[in-house]
Amino acid sequence: MFRLEVSEQDALYDLIQDLTGTCQEGSFKKDLLCTNIERRIGNLGLNSFANYIALIAEDDYEYQQFLSLITIHTTYWFRENPHFKKLEEEVLRRVIEAPGNLHLKIWTSACSTGQEAYSIAFVLESIASLYPRLSYEIHASDIDHVSVKTAKEGKYPIIQLKSIPNQYQKSIVIKGDVFHVKDSVKSKIKFFQGSLLDDMSSKFQQELDFIFCRNVLIYFDAQSTLQAVQLFQKYLNSNGMLILGHSENFDTSKTEFELDTNSCYRHKVRQTIYSSKSGEEHMLKVFSHPQLIVIGASTGGPEALEVFLKNFPKPCPPVIVIQHISPEFCESFARRLANLAGLECRDTRKKVPLMGDGLYVAWGDYHLSITEENNLLFIQPSSEPLRNGHRPSVDVAFESLSRTRARCIGVLLTGMGRDGAEGLLKMKQTRRSLTMAQNKESSVVFGMPKEAIEKGAAHIVGSNVYLSQLVKDYVLKKIGIVKAS
Repeated sequence: MFRLEVSEQDALYDLIQDLTGTCQEGSFKKDLLCTNIERRIGNLGLNSFANYIALIAEDDYEYQQFLSLITIHTTYWFRENPHFKKLEEEVLRRVIEAPGNLHLKIWTSACSTGQEAYSIAFVLESIASLYPRLSYEIHASDIDHVSVKTAKEGKYPIIQLKSIPNQYQKSIVIKGDVFHVKDSVKSKIKFFQGSLLDDMSSKFQQELDFIFCRNVLIYFDAQSTLQAVQLFQKYLNSNGMLILGHSENFDTSKTEFELDTNSCYRHKVRQTIYSSKSGEEHMLKVFSHPQLIVIGASTGGPEALEVFLKNFPKPCPPVIVIQHISPEFCESFARRLANLAGLECRDTRKKVPLMGDGLYVAWGDYHLSITEENNLLFIQPSSEPLRNGHRPSVDVAFESLSRTRARCIGVLLTGMGRDGAEGLLKMKQTRRSLTMAQNKESSVVFGMPKEAIEKGAAHIVGSNVYLSQLVKDYVLKKIGIVKAS
């Protein structure tokens, strides 16, 4: 059998590292790699390593065979199952919070022969059977074209079936001693050849919600790992998730990620602050002592609000939140948010005076308006028709505020559509309110805030983290029953 010289082995390791990014220091997997190449050279009837290198440089087919020989192919169904539980929890939360349809975009960056991509799809198919509003697309890539070809076929030995939980086997068809992934599932996955260190911007078109890159970075050195992670953060939307293998990690201080749980990393919101015009800068300087804080949000709002209101300072003016959410979840959402903020959750099912240190959220299918009577401000529910397709509507709350004499802070956070934009503009035009909108970089969906920004409705545009700190800086120090000045 053909044998590589030590110098040829070193040249082979250098070539593998250049092509794949995997670190070839030490002895890890080296014997296997050398044996694979030595066997291939012998099978081809070549008499030197130099001739083999010349062949793979000229022959694309042989180059693809070479890539297959130097690639690690360890994969199986539902590998590291806690990650699939995390995916299920995260997707369920997003579906429940979304006011309308939800479309997810996922990349599995080293898909091998496809089991990981199909495992993800099976989880999403199961959720979509309960929530038809959910749709998804999966991009799955691998440097090895042989593995990609197998993945595209979606055909596997029947012995692998035991690794697939029963509840997901409705996505397969058994044919003799093999099983096939159903075409309806395969159609939602785009398999292609590529290195995870390639620039994939043209592949995805839009930002991704999840990236799976598991048990790959263990073969990378620190520099290549950082390079890969920085590419991942380029593709992920704000608050998107990067899921690595359980034994993998990286220095988060050099990235835009923070550890969530179970080797899952969340993309931190990126902050962008837009300059105000000179007249608006004057408004920021003279504004003080807000009597109300009113916040509107839709898709992605619950999570943005948790960040915004966590450990809110007291005493503080009443905080009113208009969140597009299914009525059956309203009260539990309100109580959870109040507990997180450290505020008192106030009942909004009847007209009541607005009190300090209180959080006011609709507990059901009704609008919330703010009214002014005898120098007092009240929160008032109503069953008026839907506004912008929603009840409660952010516009209804914001516009009602613009008809009072109260000094308010109005904040429009992430959300789909245009609800709240017109109302925020009316608040700004009163010259008694300071208005804010979340920026694109930190929004899950940049619909509502974008509409407000384009209308010129926001004095300040920034991340929800920045806006939260700014609002806290304006909070009153002494609160009672709120009077309209």
